[in-house]
Amino acid sequence: MNDARSWHDECYEVGVCLSESDMPRFVFAGLVVLLTLVGCGAEPSSEFTEETLAGHPDGKADNANAISFGDFDYYVPPAKVLRAPTSRMITTASAFQRFFGEEPPSFFDFDREWMVFVTAGAQSESGVTIRVDGVQLTSTGKSLRVLTTTSQAGAACTTTQASYAPFKLVSFARPRVSPSAVRYYGAAGETTCAASACEADARSLLAAASEGINHMSESDYPFDPMLVPGGAAATTDEDIARLLGEPDGEELSTRDFAGWFEYRAEVNDPDDAPHVREVEGYRRIKQLYESRFSNLRVLRVGEIEVHVYLIGETDCGDLAVLKTVSIET
Repeated sequence: MNDARSWHDECYEVGVCLSESDMPRFVFAGLVVLLTLVGCGAEPSSEFTEETLAGHPDGKADNANAISFGDFDYYVPPAKVLRAPTSRMITTASAFQRFFGEEPPSFFDFDREWMVFVTAGAQSESGVTIRVDGVQLTSTGKSLRVLTTTSQAGAACTTTQASYAPFKLVSFARPRVSPSAVRYYGAAGETTCAASACEADARSLLAAASEGINHMSESDYPFDPMLVPGGAAATTDEDIARLLGEPDGEELSTRDFAGWFEYRAEVNDPDDAPHVREVEGYRRIKQLYESRFSNLRVLRVGEIEVHVYLIGETDCGDLAVLKTVSIET
């Protein structure tokens, strides 16, 4: 009786009374529910405390251990995750599927490796790149650091209108103890582009041909060499003028290239040494353009103080330009 009273007392406390024969089934069902809630209950949307910071840490405040990583080139993300700048640590197959909306590659083992995904977001002009510079585990083991750099094209780089989104996906060995936080450090950089052999050759030829030569009008102005990378793709005088840095709305006119040199390359007084040197200079310029460049023309921009551009196209698709000024009151 004492045992029976004890059993009933306990059952009243929990609000459910079962016979002793029902008790094993009740306990088993409870365990199933508990395991379902723990094991299958929604995996947290983010497994870490995440923070995005500008610049790279100097490493003085907290020593960090570098983790070896490598590019994961076996997967191309869908466009929906590339629209905006994003950084994401991915540690499970289910986290991969939630973020990308697709199954991860079957051969990737999240029990052994993790992934980091970064993107600079959608771009309208080429020349933007992003890279992962480092993956680090702080000395306490509580925080992961992901160091990235997003670079813009430098002044010497040729860019084009393009719709694309630079991204990087890397993998690394899973830490033995899972950290509780991830910090993404993003630095800004610039891509420097060395002049191509074609570009360097054109610049040096223009400078050599025009050295010491002034264009004579109501005032004398020198010839300034210019090179417009990719400028041969421009199809109108307006487009070319913009590439040359001229504002919209200026008066534009063109001249025949050979006709522009017609009287400038003729010696009128062989005893006038400065005049002869000037004519020789014009002849050098004309010969250079006719022998090395194509689609030759002269573009005039403005009135009174007219900007004069001698234009030719290189084999690389650039515009080879000598600029001078003609004062015409």
